[in-house]
Amino acid sequence: MKKAIFVILFLPFLLLGYTGCNSGSSDWELVEGVVLPAETNELLNTIFSDQNTLKKHLPDNAQGKLYIINTEEELKGLIPSCQETFDVDFEKYTLLLAVVSTQSLSDEVNALLYYCFDENSYKYQIAVKKAEEAYLGLGFWGFWIVAPCKITDNVSLEIIEVP
Repeated sequence: MKKAIFVILFLPFLLLGYTGCNSGSSDWELVEGVVLPAETNELLNTIFSDQNTLKKHLPDNAQGKLYIINTEEELKGLIPSCQETFDVDFEKYTLLLAVVSTQSLSDEVNALLYYCFDENSYKYQIAVKKAEEAYLGLGFWGFWIVAPCKITDNVSLEIIEVP
């Protein structure tokens, strides 16, 4: 009888922990090209040297760093799991990435911003890939079972014309 009551009380929590932690992917999935003509380096440095330009597209509590990547080694050092995703000729192109994190009361979000430069229209598109970490705790005689859950979401932001 006690075993039956125990199973009835704790089974929903165990199932929630199992299904919740299998939602989403744990790997970054980049959905667009991210190459920039190499000769735009100086222009891009000017555009993104003003942090307000970057921050106006992010939540108020966001903090992050901008990376202008000129070599494959720099890219692999920054994001090892994404090295196969980028097919970049670094002699002709530059890769522009911003890694951003936000902290709120309910969750912590890690976001990868990447910029797409369109040579024909001289516009770049900003898109963000975010992954939210959630934890489910099960109380059992003073012990906690913590199950990490990863939820992914793609958010596309506006297209801005390069001055």
